[in-house]
Amino acid sequence: MGNTNQHQFDENLEQLIAPGKEIDRSLYPGALGLMANEHLFFPLDQQDWPVKIDSSRQLFVDDYLLAQTDAVKREVHQPSLHPANPLIIPDQPWEIRQDKGRQSVTFPFVHLDQTTGKWRMWYRGEGRYDLPSGERIPFPGLFAESEDGIVWDKPTLGLHAWKGSKQNNIVFHGGYIWGLFVEPEEQSERYRAMVKLEYGKRGGYYPYTSHDGLRWQRAQEYPHCVVFGGRVKGARTYPVGGVGDTSRFYFDEKLGKYIGDVKFVVPAAGGRRFRCRGMMESDDMVHWSRPYMTFYPDSLDDPDSQIYGHTGFCYQSMWLGFLRVMHSERDAGRKQTSVELTASRDGRHWTRVARGQEFMPLRTPEDWDGNYVDPTSEPILVGDELRCYYHGAWLGPEPTDDKPQCIGLATLQRDRFVSLNAAGKPGWALTRPLTFNTGYLFINAQVADGGSITVEVLSADGQPLKGFYQSDCLAICDDSTRIPVTWKRHSIIEPTPGQPLSLRFSLTDAKLYAFWVESI
Repeated sequence: MGNTNQHQFDENLEQLIAPGKEIDRSLYPGALGLMANEHLFFPLDQQDWPVKIDSSRQLFVDDYLLAQTDAVKREVHQPSLHPANPLIIPDQPWEIRQDKGRQSVTFPFVHLDQTTGKWRMWYRGEGRYDLPSGERIPFPGLFAESEDGIVWDKPTLGLHAWKGSKQNNIVFHGGYIWGLFVEPEEQSERYRAMVKLEYGKRGGYYPYTSHDGLRWQRAQEYPHCVVFGGRVKGARTYPVGGVGDTSRFYFDEKLGKYIGDVKFVVPAAGGRRFRCRGMMESDDMVHWSRPYMTFYPDSLDDPDSQIYGHTGFCYQSMWLGFLRVMHSERDAGRKQTSVELTASRDGRHWTRVARGQEFMPLRTPEDWDGNYVDPTSEPILVGDELRCYYHGAWLGPEPTDDKPQCIGLATLQRDRFVSLNAAGKPGWALTRPLTFNTGYLFINAQVADGGSITVEVLSADGQPLKGFYQSDCLAICDDSTRIPVTWKRHSIIEPTPGQPLSLRFSLTDAKLYAFWVESI
């Protein structure tokens, strides 16, 4: 946060590497002790560099827009778990693995059809059965639908036989979706998906197409991109094995690229191996770039940490993501996986937001999702509420101790992933010089009783503009996702062409989540 806050950052870093916490840096791959850290990625002081913004909402999840701050702290906000959770439970034979008793419905991909208003979900079951040839088919791809996104129905589709009967909701008899792409309604093949097949001689990720999201056709005989290292005899793999397990595919509207957010395993000192994340890009879902590293365990992580999954998505002016960090050697249960928030300003370089503050933390053995959570789908905005569908479970010390894996819902008010807080004494945050069009200023904020927020507009040389002093601003004392900012004689900010302006937000007992300028 500029020179003022570099010292604060250094102090926070020292607190994370606390006295008595021994870190064996040799256990971690790579020479760089820390990765996905904003101040190491971008070491130059940019507080005086102008930045152009549009009318989308500007969030405070990182320091990109900030020049200086004083007496404010960044807080990651955790979503609320829906009281109806779990929304979907494994209660059908094809959702249960009979030979080991595992029960799971996992990896939900959710789409709200704007034409019909209906919610649609594609997810994975645990069941498996043998074909007449003796080949075992695992993990059927399943479908559910809902009127409100809360109460879900598993319709009888009659598409694929399960042990002689088509009375089920199976849409893939031996595969499940790890990437969903929904085209405009006029497209004949409106739905496309990247489907993971885990049987046969060519296990891997295959593109599928469908006109209705239920009847799918495989577009190619061979997998387009990734096959599972070491699992398929004779298959071509990348130089490192293990690519594939929790890889996710999506179309990035800002980059205009298909993205493969892939998991792979890399070796480390002492014979250790680490789950990591990387990204690869494609123009057509056929030809893919080489994956480049985005996340791996670093020296601020506990030694048993693994990077298990990542769900990135475009959000307003930037990119956000949910990073699943797995802990493999804790006492309670196994594969304990919490979720951190990540951020990017270009879709390719990612940072971990407010290290030490979890977005979806671990809970208790009494909870159905006590130690394993996975938000596969990107959030869906409904009114002012963001819906994050996820699957979760309690995975006991032994598989026989596991609780069923189910699908639930977490909600968050829009934009309220992270706030800048001032509590106890006044604080302020000054933006970098901003270039924007004439318009109305709005903020998303939460002000406590007796608190306030005011905004001052400064010229490029740091001087307050006449009529836009802090004393001219009408104090904001609301809790709302959309609050207009006005001054005694002004409600519109009209920048001089070519002259950027800065905004100084003064806070007292308040939380500031976002701001934006609506052009006129």
